[in-house]
Amino acid sequence: YQSQVSSGAILNVKDPPFLAKGDGITDDTEAIQAAIDAATDPSNPIAKIVLVPDGWYVISRTLLVKNTRHFRLVGAGPGNTAFRWKGNAQENPVAPAIEVLNAAYSEFSNFNIGTEPADNFLKTAILVESAPHKKYVSTGNVFRNLWIDSAQGIDTAIQIGGVGSFYKQNDNHMFLNCSVTGYRSAAVAINSHKATDLFFYNFVALAAMVPHDVVSTGGSWYWVNGGVNGVSEYGFDITDPSGPITINLTNEEMVIGFVKAVASGGRRLDLTIGNNRFSANTANIPDLTRPFLVFRTSGDVRILQIRFSRCIDPHY
Repeated sequence: YQSQVSSGAILNVKDPPFLAKGDGITDDTEAIQAAIDAATDPSNPIAKIVLVPDGWYVISRTLLVKNTRHFRLVGAGPGNTAFRWKGNAQENPVAPAIEVLNAAYSEFSNFNIGTEPADNFLKTAILVESAPHKKYVSTGNVFRNLWIDSAQGIDTAIQIGGVGSFYKQNDNHMFLNCSVTGYRSAAVAINSHKATDLFFYNFVALAAMVPHDVVSTGGSWYWVNGGVNGVSEYGFDITDPSGPITINLTNEEMVIGFVKAVASGGRRLDLTIGNNRFSANTANIPDLTRPFLVFRTSGDVRILQIRFSRCIDPHY
């Protein structure tokens, strides 16, 4: 994949005038947001790249990237650059750590998002939305080499769309080589009829005792490589997709159910499942009576080369 983000001036959040510390103690929210605002200022067509070098950056409010194109937020690697959410859940219980609002053809890469302390509540790590009547819509963004982790502090790691933007364009996003661990509800939540042609490549989700790893209402997407590992009711929970869905070359381990897909109201379910490996750990899963695959539809379902196994050793 070749990024569509053009080269330009690089704004380092630790340089003047921003002066972020990245020491794991200082609240760096204002410094990082100031760098983002400077890079996305329409009167400055050159500066489009915000560099977040090595460090742990405490943030207490949402970092907002809005109304822009060809922007980049780049860290030094998910093991080196970390955003640590220290927001007050009582003041704003639904605030995301990073919100991508009406941003197009932009890239977010090479950083980690967690909570401070580890079990501090964060509703959503990354929220991608489109608001009406704006110059741009959220489309064609790339999320690469991200690691989102917490000790059950993060409710949903990545959310695409929401109640207020269910029918707003929010499509063609790519999630490449991302890992998500320790979420409460879902690694990925797709809640948009217009969230079409999403692509997940080598995306790995790991959590214990959650309702689903991927929950999708509306939208269409392709999931290739990676998979889900952990005790969840369903790895993929799909309702009323607006286009084709493909799950291919994944490894599902210790999930109670693999896929539940429902298309209501005469909608068509165009679902392809191919070359997947599913294994259940009988030592850790309390309920092996649940069906691995559940479909309710009058549309098409294609299942190709899926392997089921039950094993005592989770590394089978």
